[in-house]
Amino acid sequence: MSNNVMVFVGDQIHIDAVKSSIHQARTTGNWKDDIVVILPEGTEHDLKEEVFYSNLTVVDNKFHKLTIFNEYFKKWDWIFFCDLDTIILDKINLNLENRNERKLYANPDGRKDLDYQFMIPVKEINDLLTYTQNNWQRLANNIGDKTPLKGTASAFQTCMFLFHSSMINWKRTKEFYCWLNPFTATRNGGTLADQGIINLMYLLNHEILGSQFVNRCQVVADNFYELELLKKGVTDTADYKARQILHFGWVFAPWHEWNLRWHPIWCEHLSKYKDL
Repeated sequence: MSNNVMVFVGDQIHIDAVKSSIHQARTTGNWKDDIVVILPEGTEHDLKEEVFYSNLTVVDNKFHKLTIFNEYFKKWDWIFFCDLDTIILDKINLNLENRNERKLYANPDGRKDLDYQFMIPVKEINDLLTYTQNNWQRLANNIGDKTPLKGTASAFQTCMFLFHSSMINWKRTKEFYCWLNPFTATRNGGTLADQGIINLMYLLNHEILGSQFVNRCQVVADNFYELELLKKGVTDTADYKARQILHFGWVFAPWHEWNLRWHPIWCEHLSKYKDL
């Protein structure tokens, strides 16, 4: 067995989502390697898998995903992160023999440039640089002279991403987190939280994960801003042939009853977790 790990991040109110995802990975996904769940300290649970507790200072539990870059995860080779608001459709094949150990693999966040990830536009980043000039110089040295903050480069999505543990630098991750935490609300009032920080760390050093990992189910892609429509109940009729994992987005996550096609499947996996 290879020394790789699949990682989920949960919290107290999403333990059932963790269980459903784990069962999907072990059965439909045929995942034979380790699974680790990152949870906030103090979370009560009855999970069978290894749990790593995050003590990051967080706002609404939005930043625990950054814990995947903790030195603890260096005990594995390849690390594959997957959000909970997903359905696993087929055997997971990460194509590791063709991956570069010095790249992070993630798919484009098609509608969002990098400046969308932050409360202030990247074009006005000089205000932020002035605010924290000393910190910025140190951080800029970490990511090189061609900092993505200088333009509006297309961002990648962190619902699923893959990287080798040799890329882990926990000290650097904490610097980015502490420095950028106040600025990670998006300009439309939402929050992508750790996604912006991970983009800053790896935007210049990433490649495409692959089309078999679908960032956004077709219903969400077609109706992203029609939240009330989605909540009335919608059936996803798209064909996901040759796809391995399907990501929905929180408002249309498979644990919601209005996700008419995928909610029953999600529930079935949850009910069978105890049998693993």
